[in-house]
Amino acid sequence: MIIVSALALLALLVLGVWAFGGVLARFFGGLLIISSLWSLVLVVLTPTIWPFLYLGIGLSLWLFGQWHFAAKYHLWKTPLARRAFALPALRVFDPTRRWARIP
Repeated sequence: MIIVSALALLALLVLGVWAFGGVLARFFGGLLIISSLWSLVLVVLTPTIWPFLYLGIGLSLWLFGQWHFAAKYHLWKTPLARRAFALPALRVFDPTRRWARIP
């Protein structure tokens, strides 16, 4: 019985991530980007590594949210995301690269 309830919980978690994961990742990624940039402005005299770490995490979350949206709806949410995934380093992760383009 415990295995069935664990599998049901896992299925519910996967469904929740599929339904709300992209929105939450874009929102919290943008929040982290803004807060880390603000932190960099405030600590100009005594810079630390933490704002840069938070900036990297925020950018990664935002990119994951954009990728999730593109994989789910077969189009990009923003032109910035389309251009970011057209860069050579991220081109391999582009979920829309093999889809036919309809004008």
